Amino acid sequence: GVAGVATYVLGNENVEMIAIGVCNSAGYTTTDLIARGMEYAKSRNVNVINISLGGDGGDPTLDNECTACAETGITVVTAAGNENTDTACTPSDCEDAISVIALTKKDQRASYSNYGEPKDISAPGGENIESRYDMIISTYPPSVYWPNGSYMYMSGTSMAAPVVTACAAMMYSIDPDITVSEVKSGLYNSANDLYDAGWDEVSGYGKVMASGAVQSAIDGNYPEIPPRTIIPVAMDTLSGYLSGYTYTYDGHAKTPSITLFNKWGNRLLNGRD
Repeated sequence: GVAGVATYVLGNENVEMIAIGVCNSAGYTTTDLIARGMEYAKSRNVNVINISLGGDGGDPTLDNECTACAETGITVVTAAGNENTDTACTPSDCEDAISVIALTKKDQRASYSNYGEPKDISAPGGENIESRYDMIISTYPPSVYWPNGSYMYMSGTSMAAPVVTACAAMMYSIDPDITVSEVKSGLYNSANDLYDAGWDEVSGYGKVMASGAVQSAIDGNYPEIPPRTIIPVAMDTLSGYLSGYTYTYDGHAKTPSITLFNKWGNRLLNGRD
């Protein structure tokens, strides 16, 4: 994902990558190993760290490591998780990390993708309900069937996170002095809104747009990040407030109409979840 996006746009000479293994042969790891991997990345003077793995709950070790990275100017990008839940997930929900929700090719939240208040932005992650053409071509580690590794069609927030990582890497290549907060500004402010304007629980600030993020770095334009607003409203209260209400636009009386979605991005019918 990082190579495919970043090098396609800017060329191989502008973005370099290193692979740091923190999992055993069965794909398992510990927070200590992840933290040690991040420490090693810092020692190599990287600008962006992609973490396409995670687990349930929070973890102070990873929270502290993400904060330490941010304080040294390193942007940490994480996968939101694939449990279709808004419960806590680490390192996805670390405050200083960028948590990435997965989208289908129709720009809808993938059915498996985690969501919720700590999530920041969305990127293509594929869906596995129809065919391989709904998935993402991804590198696959060596196995019994592919001793030298291979490419496979896969889906997950692990595929979505590297797209955002690549966009951040391109921003650093253009503006080497960019700060983590400026990277977030460029990514979030240029994202394409998918559900509510600004930030929402289903897609974060929207779908990442490489062209907009890169342009913000070219222009050195990093506006303030819009605040996140969550306003729970009871259906009967909302209906009563809008009943009989009109407003004037262009000299004509208008009646407002609204479309409501639940936290999974599905339209509400008759006020039911």
